Amino acid sequence: MSFVRLPEDAFDVYTVIARPERSFSSSSLGVTGSLKVFTRSSPILRSRDISTGSYIESTSNVSTALADLQNSSLLSSNYYGSAELYLESLDALQESPLYQKSVSVYRFSPIDDFDFDFDPDLTAATSDIISSGYLKKSLLRNSVIPYNRSKYQSLNWGYTNYLSLHFPDGVGPSSSSMVYPASGNAYIPEDEFTIEFFVNPKYTVNSGSEYQAGTIFHASSSFAISIVSGSRVDAYGRPDSFRVLLQLSQSADQSPDSVDLTVANNARVFPGDLSFLSDDLLINQNHWHHVAIRWSPSVNFGTGSFLIDNVVAGVFQIPSASVTRPPEDAEAVFVGARYEGPRTSTNRPGGFFNSNAVSNEGVYDDFSGAFLQPTTFSIQNQFKGELHELRIWNSYRGTDLIFSGSKMGVEISEDLLFYVPPFMYPSSSDRQFIDDSAFKLGVKNGVIGIGSSTPFNEKLAFDIGGQEINLENHTLELVRKVQPRLLFLTASVSEIYAAASISTARDADSILGYDGQTVRRNLSILPCDDGDFYPNFDLLPEDDIFQNDDGAKSGQYVNLKFNSLQELYDASGGTTERIILDETGDPSSNLVTLFDISNIFYGSKIHPKSLEITDTSFTGSNGTLSIRLKDNGRGLLYRADASGSHATWSSVGSAFYEDGIAAITAPYFGKLFGKTDFSINLRGESPIHVQETQVIAPSWSFNSSSNPQYLSLTSSDYANDQSNFVYITTLNLHDENLNVVGRASFSQPIVKRDSDRIMFRLKKDF
Repeated sequence: MSFVRLPEDAFDVYTVIARPERSFSSSSLGVTGSLKVFTRSSPILRSRDISTGSYIESTSNVSTALADLQNSSLLSSNYYGSAELYLESLDALQESPLYQKSVSVYRFSPIDDFDFDFDPDLTAATSDIISSGYLKKSLLRNSVIPYNRSKYQSLNWGYTNYLSLHFPDGVGPSSSSMVYPASGNAYIPEDEFTIEFFVNPKYTVNSGSEYQAGTIFHASSSFAISIVSGSRVDAYGRPDSFRVLLQLSQSADQSPDSVDLTVANNARVFPGDLSFLSDDLLINQNHWHHVAIRWSPSVNFGTGSFLIDNVVAGVFQIPSASVTRPPEDAEAVFVGARYEGPRTSTNRPGGFFNSNAVSNEGVYDDFSGAFLQPTTFSIQNQFKGELHELRIWNSYRGTDLIFSGSKMGVEISEDLLFYVPPFMYPSSSDRQFIDDSAFKLGVKNGVIGIGSSTPFNEKLAFDIGGQEINLENHTLELVRKVQPRLLFLTASVSEIYAAASISTARDADSILGYDGQTVRRNLSILPCDDGDFYPNFDLLPEDDIFQNDDGAKSGQYVNLKFNSLQELYDASGGTTERIILDETGDPSSNLVTLFDISNIFYGSKIHPKSLEITDTSFTGSNGTLSIRLKDNGRGLLYRADASGSHATWSSVGSAFYEDGIAAITAPYFGKLFGKTDFSINLRGESPIHVQETQVIAPSWSFNSSSNPQYLSLTSSDYANDQSNFVYITTLNLHDENLNVVGRASFSQPIVKRDSDRIMFRLKKDF
């Protein structure tokens, strides 16, 4: 045995960052991906009393069996019977619950714990005291977010005002549409036009089923633009490519399903002679595309063109001075569907803006209530997918302007007739909205309420926790500042009552879920995930709704702390009508979803850009809508559903990597995200510290042994080999007092000749 003093440079300490991948899923089929608290847990481990160390017995008696075994001689006939009884007694012992304990990802909403029980006759509602979920939310908003804002400056209790119109598949009334009043052909180009929009044909049909054309714009006898199927199908035989169909003048009143897609442009006959089709294989399913359609009688002898993602995608020719102006007032532009019905003095599109609609739904009085509600009509060819940046220009736009408009939001100019970005725009309207008193007092016809300028119905939310999106504030047409008639999207209280047939106590969202209008309304706006575009937030007004938690105002960011609601609360000194607000005194939104991820899943922190949260069947969508969220590495969660690039700067919530918390604050997901099922994928960061010690056994040392069995032998059978050798089997590390503080035993002895110089590298993880 020899001693070698180790210099300081013999020690090296470094850290290795391990990034384990974790997946967790919670659904009606069960939970997968839970982790054991003790990684070396086993079902054979039995419960022991911590104080005594003895087994906790249940039906068996281990001590008795052990005593019998100990009292039996090895050669006695009772020995093997006692041994078998002892083993059976051990097997019957209670498994240790400590070693079987597992940890899952905990999902909750601040108002999940508020207990609102509505009587079957809907005459009363009661709530409990402040919930634990609310206290967690309060801690997150008031402490965790301010603390982390020094690292991630965009953290706020809100979301980015970058949105898309969503037309769900098979949800709600098939006759719903967004109808914009167009008295005096306000939205109809006169001589030339350019129509632009971004489209994501998100939904397709099953193999063998016919894809129905989905209409994006329709103005009677003026123009109609629809998405029709292309020639390509996926591996399952479903259409996954699409084309754009333009119908003008009298052709706009024909069903797009009746147009023969195999006929070339300018080869169709009257009345479908003004139907034109874009080129094939340029629009893909679940992918954002910019589409521009332009025409002028003075350009190339009346030649128009389709541009898809700034590439010419088909041309058409119209030898006319004007083709979009109808013989009489078009009166309305329908978005997301096509209007069909006879035009008479008592049945016309302008009738959707009658005096009752003006008073009950707060729509723009564009016709002075001169017409009656149409009775003989149908809404056909509902579009299924997502749209944003809907524009109608009264001019022929050049290629450079179309390119710039495909990358950034536009300015309001004289030739811009129609513009729906859409934004959350505080455009209050006096519509008949769902009021909590309708639930508590049994009112069957709803309540005429004061118009709201917030993203959601805050009275319903702060009273009883109900979720209803204020769709009116997201569909404002910015040129004329006009809201649409949300046809069959008004969320009527009376229809909820008629559909519910309530016989047991239910919470607010369960009751609202009975009404297809409310469900479709709540799904009609989603955060936009188009990463190739940036909106013009300068078009938004200065308003408190855009004030961040740090006091800065920005139209890009929608704040979810309603100062006006706080003022109302303070002035009244609290009111039992506002149940949640009365109990908490906190006017910040509770329509959020929070995920608490134990550090057992990730170690010291979640690795940035690795967090992914998916709701594969968003509540209310009948299983057709899947939402996927990712983090951008800077503490923000963004939507990432479409193929292609995503808007990583557009926040729908926040990720706190060191705390294992994800907060989804966009109210369009609200407290419903992940309610039925969710999955989480992430990579963790677990630092492993390594101390490496380099021990050198110099030549002409370590050449003897104090082992009594040591023999001095030559290292080989050669007669002229006079060197001796030793076997090194163990290294001990000593402190300054020669106490052994570390030991390394080799799997096989190391041979060292007298002249050998050997370096041993010892590594210790901690």
